[in-house]
Amino acid sequence: MQTNEAVKLWKELGITHANMEFSCGGDSMNDYHFTFYKKNDSKKKNVPEEIEVNSPELESYFDKEVFDEVEFYVNSDGHYIGEHGNVYIELDDSDEDEEEHTFIYSKSAKSEWSERIEETMEIKLSKKMSKFVSEYVSNINGEEGNCTINFKKDFIMSDEQEKLVGELEEIVLQETADFEPSYDEGEKEDYYTFTTNDGDDREELTIKDDKLLVSVGTSFIIYKED
Repeated sequence: MQTNEAVKLWKELGITHANMEFSCGGDSMNDYHFTFYKKNDSKKKNVPEEIEVNSPELESYFDKEVFDEVEFYVNSDGHYIGEHGNVYIELDDSDEDEEEHTFIYSKSAKSEWSERIEETMEIKLSKKMSKFVSEYVSNINGEEGNCTINFKKDFIMSDEQEKLVGELEEIVLQETADFEPSYDEGEKEDYYTFTTNDGDDREELTIKDDKLLVSVGTSFIIYKED
């Protein structure tokens, strides 16, 4: 279908405007669909001012035309995720020459970003637990619901020490789950990771005044208007 044919059909159907709702990201266009509207001539109460029009021909036309006229940002890089929004379509018939009538496209969208944040927290340990960790533990790391304790030397674990390890896991999991980072832009994701040795500022497990230093990493989803 050529543009002049689409314009003619648009007028015949009495369409006032159309809307393309879309989402894209992950290096591809994802879901999108078109909705066409015309004025409602019904004078009944509680009837919407506009009603939807079913037009497969126009949908097929705009399915190609929109992508030629509008730029979408589909690429993702781990920081930028994608965008979602609407493309508003209307007919520009202001020119007296009908051959010059054409469509105008206006995109309104929100782009989505993932911001990775890592902050250090302190976990208070008992004297006995602090001494055990300092002597035997090389690293503690994990994620939501999972804690791994790595030891720096071989030793025969007593029942008391085994109990201490279990208590240590519970404390670390509880404290990291409750930790709220100071960064507050966007929406915090539930998933998080943690480690005592972040490889940057702290290569070794560190305890200060019976407080275990733990780096907690999580992501915030940020939306920006385009």
